[in-house]
Amino acid sequence: MPPLDPDKILAAISQSKRYRHVAPQVIARLAAEEIPKASNVADAEKRTKRRLHQIFGAYHTALPWDKLLTRLSAAKANAAGFKNVCEEILRGHASTAERIPELPTFYEKIFNITGPPSSILDLACGLNPVAIPWMNLPPITTYTACDIDTEMARFLSSFLTITQTPGEALLNDLISAPPPIQADVAFILKTLPCLRHQSPDVGRILDQIQANWLVISFPTKTLGSKSKGLSTTYRALFNELATPRSWKITVLEFPSELVYIVNNVARATSP
Repeated sequence: MPPLDPDKILAAISQSKRYRHVAPQVIARLAAEEIPKASNVADAEKRTKRRLHQIFGAYHTALPWDKLLTRLSAAKANAAGFKNVCEEILRGHASTAERIPELPTFYEKIFNITGPPSSILDLACGLNPVAIPWMNLPPITTYTACDIDTEMARFLSSFLTITQTPGEALLNDLISAPPPIQADVAFILKTLPCLRHQSPDVGRILDQIQANWLVISFPTKTLGSKSKGLSTTYRALFNELATPRSWKITVLEFPSELVYIVNNVARATSP
């Protein structure tokens, strides 16, 4: 059998309704990993889509992005009204919806430890940047939001403009490498379990993040609101990552989220 053409698999999946907004580099990477296991093109597509479901489809919720931007633009002159629209958007995804009760203090507690950041790198960000109104960031703070969803990135780029937040939204495949951007604080919120499904060496990814502070969090419940010992499991995962590294660590515990605030000593003290 002649070798399977990864470009054909990429083209086919990129045209599918469910995965057409996934960054092409992610589809190409997964296809390259699955092709050696596949018996034919159809099998390779099926295998790649199964992987995409695990890292994207199972968590993805399509929102009316343009309508939401219109509502945000209309509400931007009223702080309370704008927050109400943002909260509604945050409820559009289970991960950020769980954090809503903690928004009044969540970022405040984090920045009390890291100090007010002049730059934030939000990796595999999802809707987290929509919580900017609760972050009370200094006006000069730059915010770089990164995700694999092209529509999400487009929406967040406009959101940053509406909120007059300096920064940009980028497509990024963390498994390949985080963007080479220096930041005071990097958010890696509820992301490591998904990365672990794709790579056994997530420590390599963390080591490549160019930030003085890493804010790493884990969910304490599944999407079905069951704990199933997740806190114990993720504490063990984090300890496995932290043991060989020169990190100073502070732990914050919220009802639905376990947050590790890591001072990357080697990075923070480098010239």
